[in-house]
Formats: sequence, structure tokens, C-alpha cells
Amino acid sequence: MIAIPPFAKSRDRKGVLVQGVIRSNFIFFGLPMAISLYGKESAGIASLLGGLASPLFNVISLFSLEFFMGEERDYSKIVKAILTNQMILASLLGLLFALTNYSLPPMIVTFLKEVASITTPLALIVLGASVTYSSLKKNSFALIMITLLKLIVVPLVVVLVAIAFGYRELELILILALFASPASVTSLTLAQQLDQDYNLAGQIVVTTTSASLLTLFVWISVFLKLSLF
Repeated sequence: MIAIPPFAKSRDRKGVLVQGVIRSNFIFFGLPMAISLYGKESAGIASLLGGLASPLFNVISLFSLEFFMGEERDYSKIVKAILTNQMILASLLGLLFALTNYSLPPMIVTFLKEVASITTPLALIVLGASVTYSSLKKNSFALIMITLLKLIVVPLVVVLVAIAFGYRELELILILALFASPASVTSLTLAQQLDQDYNLAGQIVVTTTSASLLTLFVWISVFLKLSLF
């Protein structure tokens, strides 16, 4: 919120850049990482962390986008936007279902799971097809900066702090996955809803997702070498 906005050329890009560093696709990347290294027993803890992180990502991302929209900041408008955002309402509704042990009809649950399983891959395919070389070249500095911060700098700082506090094995890999995963596809949707630079948001998703194939491999390899996992 302090360091990134000065590098933005226009106001509709500031919140997008901040969101690009904050928001991660933990569910799509964190869960498979945990399960592949520690088995299906780890899915419960990973799901719990995802359930807590997802609403928090939504609130912080929405706040950052709303914060930089106008010259004068109307905090009551920002709070209203947060409380009425569809993603946050959906998260609260899911939490309510979990707390009350209410279950949707099996047919609806099955349908929603099938839709959810293809949402992120399909969105990534569409985004990848829509990105052009000229658009990437235009935003090359911003994309390089956000990719380095998102996949290397921020995870390094957080992981070092986590190690200092004694986190190891499953907990450490979940922390790594939470902060080293690429930008979430929903960041594009949120930027589009608030009339921000959604093209840049989409490019951040594509570049961080592509680069994460290498960076996550390196992160995991280094941690295994150091016997931290």
C-alpha cells in the first residue's frame, strides 16, 4: 500500500498492483502441494487455512482497489463496498453453512463441485489466449516488479519469519504455498467489477502463474534439501 503505488502510472493501476502482490491462488496450488508431500490427511488443515485466507484476501484486495479509486477517500463507501461484495458475501454464506452444519441438496453440491473444478483452469486458458506480446511489453516493468515481489521477495520474508518461529514440515509448506502461489484469477474479476485496469490484472495472473511453475519448484527443492519439509 505504501511502496507499490508510486510506481503506478495512473490511479486505476495502483490498487491492481497492490492486489497482484496480496492475493494468491492458494486453493489451486496450496492444496495439491500439501497433499502430494504429506498425503490426503493434510487436506483438512490446508482447507482450513484456505477458508480463513480467502475471505481475508477478498477484504484486503477490495480495500486496496477502493482506496485508490478517487482523490478523496470515502471510508464509509469502502466499508459498504466490502460488506456488499459478492465474493465476501459468498465466503460469509459458506462460513454460516459450516457453523450451522447446514448442507445443500447432494445434487446441487455435485453440480457446484463440477463447476468449481473447471473454473480456474478454464479462466487461465482464456486469459492466456487473450494476452498479446505488445500488451506484455507495454506493462513489462510492472509485471516484472509484481512477479518478483509476489513469488520471491514476499515469500522469502514470510518463510524466514515462520522458520524463526519454529514452523516446519506441513505448516511451513502451507505458509509457503499461501504466499508464494501466483495471483488468483478472481483478482481480474474484482478489478473489472470496480472499473480498474483489469487488463493489467489479467496479465499479472498469467505472468505470475507461468513463472510460479519454476519458482515453486525451486522453493520446494531448496526446502527439501534443507530438510525443512
